Amino acid sequence: MIDPHALPVGFAAHIRERTGVEPVEPRAAATTVLVRGGRPGVPGSLEVFLQRRPAGMAFAPDMLVFPGGGVDASDALALGALPPAWAQWLGCTADEAAAIVCAAARELFEEAGVLLAGGAGCANLQELSDPAWESDRRALETRRTSMGEFLLDRGLVLRSDLLAPWRIWTTPVFEPKRFRAHFLIAEAPAGQAPRNASGESVSGGWVTVADALRGAGKAHAMLPPQILMCAELFEFDSAAAAVQAGWQRRRPEVQPHLGGDADNPRLEFGTELDRVWDEVSPAIQSE
Repeated sequence: MIDPHALPVGFAAHIRERTGVEPVEPRAAATTVLVRGGRPGVPGSLEVFLQRRPAGMAFAPDMLVFPGGGVDASDALALGALPPAWAQWLGCTADEAAAIVCAAARELFEEAGVLLAGGAGCANLQELSDPAWESDRRALETRRTSMGEFLLDRGLVLRSDLLAPWRIWTTPVFEPKRFRAHFLIAEAPAGQAPRNASGESVSGGWVTVADALRGAGKAHAMLPPQILMCAELFEFDSAAAAVQAGWQRRRPEVQPHLGGDADNPRLEFGTELDRVWDEVSPAIQSE
């Protein structure tokens, strides 16, 4: 298991090279942490859906990530009135909140083939086997249509109530490619099986948060936000409880920064995540 505070070999030199360089403005992004299962009374048994990015990608190559991506200008137009709690929790305008929630749902459909939408009665879709759904997904992925147009054509409404906010992560100032990523969480909808749907991943599958943490740095590579998200979910033994917890409080935003000293530089995330890591890592290492 890798410590998310540890810097990769040679990374300190990369940071020093960019010292004094004007930070790049982070782009708004949204990620959906899809969860399922869990066994009562068994910490770490909750499952998350992770995808491995191609080795040739400019950002996070060969890493396990949650489905997600940048917020598009058209995303704000895909939702009607979003409950005010979203803007309050995310600390932004109503239009910005709508764009973030829509982007999270759109990216989940594009990359994993899971659609959080329903008809007029708002029951979530459970059957996407018709090839026409794949055609629609491809049209979204290639930007031949927008999420708003797709939903309107299908007579669907986005089920924002199935999503909950979790935490906002901003890429460190020393990185040349930066995002302000909004991590949202949702329970896997009945009848829909997530899959490796787009060219932005080479594989995908369900893994318990315990196994994701145990294999980080050994069986697979993960970035600190993914590692620490799994650590935060370690205590939950059901998907419903994890999603409900998303709304229970506004978690501090995280922007990792360089800490430690010249002989032992490390990434720092804040006392709250340090506490979570200190509680979870011994449980994983003892198994």
